[in-house]
Amino acid sequence: MSSTTERNAHAGIDLDRTDELPALDVSAYEAERGIPPGERIGSTDTWIAPALAPPVDEAALPADVAGEIAVAGFDTPSAIFDTIRALETNLRAKSELIAELEESLDRAERERGAAEKRAREREQALARIEH
Repeated sequence: MSSTTERNAHAGIDLDRTDELPALDVSAYEAERGIPPGERIGSTDTWIAPALAPPVDEAALPADVAGEIAVAGFDTPSAIFDTIRALETNLRAKSELIAELEESLDRAERERGAAEKRAREREQALARIEH
């Protein structure tokens, strides 16, 4: 190990130095491997993102324009709130149904336990009679 360190020290390279990591040239690597330009990842540091649409003030729009927006599939704030309310109502109904089903399950498990206890008692009574 010391011989390797000594050889690298003579070459001016310190392998224990961690203050600077080596730079990787991805473009050169891809060119060397013959990767087509359309599949290269060497220049993925920038992305084109679509611009955000400005908020729509529903009250300021004429009725026919608001209708066109709704037909075109754009969500207006009131449509979003209506959807959220509908989802909350649906979630509340499902939660109530789950609670009812859990109560029914608990009741059925208690009834099954009682029936199993009665069956064991009858089997024991039958076994005493037979002996």
